[in-house]
Amino acid sequence: MSAALGGCQLFLDVDDDPGEGKKVPPAGAVAFRTPVTWEAYLGGAVKLIVDKPRDAQPGDRMIATLALSARDTIVYYPAEPTGVWKQFDATTSVCPEGGRQYVRYWTRVFTENEPVQYDFGAPSSFVTASLVIVAFSGITPERFEARVTKLVDLPAGPLVAPSVDASGPSLLLAVFTNRTGANGGKWAPIDGLNTRQAIGGVAVFDALVGGGPTGDRTATVTSPVPICGATAFAMSLPLP
Repeated sequence: MSAALGGCQLFLDVDDDPGEGKKVPPAGAVAFRTPVTWEAYLGGAVKLIVDKPRDAQPGDRMIATLALSARDTIVYYPAEPTGVWKQFDATTSVCPEGGRQYVRYWTRVFTENEPVQYDFGAPSSFVTASLVIVAFSGITPERFEARVTKLVDLPAGPLVAPSVDASGPSLLLAVFTNRTGANGGKWAPIDGLNTRQAIGGVAVFDALVGGGPTGDRTATVTSPVPICGATAFAMSLPLP
């Protein structure tokens, strides 16, 4: 069955007989907020500053994905943005025809005294930057620390987020990046997943899943340039 997607609800396909230990969580187990997106060409020393999610609530978990595409071989970028964000994964890819792709994942919990804006710092040279922040309820700090995460470097595709082993009813996040950035790029829907947000350089998908292997998830992007320096990320977050 399905639940309507009304700004913060999930489409949910429920297996009538999911098997022992694989019961899918109810649709209300997670509420997504309006995501934050930012994508543009960014000159060297120009800061990337974005507003906070406008409808996030204290206690919500936030995940920020930042992809930087650069022609230069070295691009300095601050280790962490301001505002107590914590980096929990990262990768740097070299494109076969030159240039690099930098992908960084950060997290934080939305607070009662949340800053109005987040400062993600500035690169040292010209880049194409793509940023998506998703915020959602239902994940306590302890359950976030119990996550199962896999991040893979895919310099030339295909874009496959690897299967992860969910310990029980969980929220599955599948995040894909590509170098297209502000040059364009359209992401196709993925069967069994909700498209939470998709811009040129970053696409975020999700689903509520039962325990066990989540299965590989493959993304398709129509891009004006070949896939290069791409990444695929899968994360299983346990639910109560």
